[in-house]
Amino acid sequence: HTSNPKEIPTNKLRMILSLAEEKKMLLRLSNLNLYPTMLRPAHYPAELQWKANHMLMVNANDTFSYEHAELLGSVRNICQPEFSKFLKMSQGSASLKILDLIDQLKCLIQNNSQYEVGRLVVLLAQLGEGKMNEVRQHLNALGKWVPTAQGFKSPHKVSLNSNDARKFHPFVFLPIKEIQERKKTFEKLGIKEELEETDLLELLCLIKDTYNGKTISKDNL
Repeated sequence: HTSNPKEIPTNKLRMILSLAEEKKMLLRLSNLNLYPTMLRPAHYPAELQWKANHMLMVNANDTFSYEHAELLGSVRNICQPEFSKFLKMSQGSASLKILDLIDQLKCLIQNNSQYEVGRLVVLLAQLGEGKMNEVRQHLNALGKWVPTAQGFKSPHKVSLNSNDARKFHPFVFLPIKEIQERKKTFEKLGIKEELEETDLLELLCLIKDTYNGKTISKDNL
């Protein structure tokens, strides 16, 4: 890997990759470190890390197109925009994987950031179509993974029913709109359409333990 941008002859590299494209050789060169990584964009949230602190030269299997910068920049190398067209041809059938998104979601949770989280969870659900059990296991391992207006919450503290969230605030939360708009999909990932009788019993015990011997303000009634 080369970490000094001055050592990278990008003009010559573009010429080499263009020639390889003409000769239909890009896929055969996918294991060579021919792709310069993108530096941290100025607009990327300060609370989030950026995977490549310095420009690196990496192979096609160790980086993603710049189109994924907002979704994966904290956990994966991102290719510079002008080289991404070559990258796509070098990767063949390689594509975004569930674990790529899980790792980024974990980073968001750890840093209490909801940057692009709506797009991320929707794409995660789309990639997980047909293998929801696998996605659900990964999400359960994260614990408080459901994004709400009040931060990330555990699935058992979230309801897709706005009445539940209103009546049982601050113990039950409504997920972000991207999840509300895809109720059937996210029910498969452990978010309930509405609270059930067993949930209500647990909730009553929680309220009792929380306010035992305390005065309850009218805001929490």
